[in-house]
Amino acid sequence: MKTRTLLIALAAVGLAGMARAADIAVDFRLDPITGLSTDGSSPPGTVGQWITPNTFSGSTTAIHYWADQSTSYRENSFDSGHLAGSAVGTQPFGNYSRGVDAVAPDAPSAHVTVEPGHLRSEVSRPKNGDSADVHLDWQRAFTLAPNSSVTLSGLLTLDSTVPLSPTASYGTTPNPRDTIANSATLSFRDNASWGWGNGITIIANILNQDPRDFHAPFLGIAPGPDDFAYSADPQGHLSLTVFNRSNQSMFGSFEILFLSSVDQMPIPEPSTWLAMLVGLAVLAWRYRPAAGGRPVPDLSSALPRGSSDSLSWR
Repeated sequence: MKTRTLLIALAAVGLAGMARAADIAVDFRLDPITGLSTDGSSPPGTVGQWITPNTFSGSTTAIHYWADQSTSYRENSFDSGHLAGSAVGTQPFGNYSRGVDAVAPDAPSAHVTVEPGHLRSEVSRPKNGDSADVHLDWQRAFTLAPNSSVTLSGLLTLDSTVPLSPTASYGTTPNPRDTIANSATLSFRDNASWGWGNGITIIANILNQDPRDFHAPFLGIAPGPDDFAYSADPQGHLSLTVFNRSNQSMFGSFEILFLSSVDQMPIPEPSTWLAMLVGLAVLAWRYRPAAGGRPVPDLSSALPRGSSDSLSWR
């Protein structure tokens, strides 16, 4: 009975693994950044202005394996530098929507949406073995008035048909002699086996150079221990603040890495499953209880010296 149960369980696991679908949507809603103007003016309540346009790039990718082991690979790469001005927009993050459609009913798909104050990515994989992913990188530079601060905050939500456990992480990287004097990174991502990290990474930079001129001299900014502050909760409310603690205007920038993925998960070929199940069935038949309730013969004497008299599955 135990062997029969094991066979049924293994068969169920095998079939479930071969057919398991995965749908993941990553969604970020930005809180309005009222402290930075977009037109160079300085209305009340502002502490600086955006000095570069929205810059974003990325890709949507889907890989499908057909029954004859041939492959369909679909990718859409995009870069705001090659898009119309209306796609770049004025408010973070821009205006763009594009995806990779499924090539068959059981094939994967991927889609990304970039809107003012909103980022969303969706990947779908109807069957195991295929993969789909979305990658987006957004960034924009600003000026910040003396003794002031600006915050990028919002809500990240993950909608998934597979278990996800996002965790928050934070760190800083001071580089006093680099174009970026100090950098802070706040991530809220799931690093489970379904992909390479569904979620978001927010980066705040204190710049040591005018980002509009790569030949501009370094400003000699020294990184400090209180350049940044952050907050994160399990519900996905995220906040990253950059401070200008000097008496002069400062250059800074925000970046966002947006990720959504369901990668390939290796599975045995159908012939491998069949051979394994047939082998287990043979073992079950050979070591079945004898007719009339007679006990199974003791085979321990036939085992080599030093071996164990128990069976173990590896």
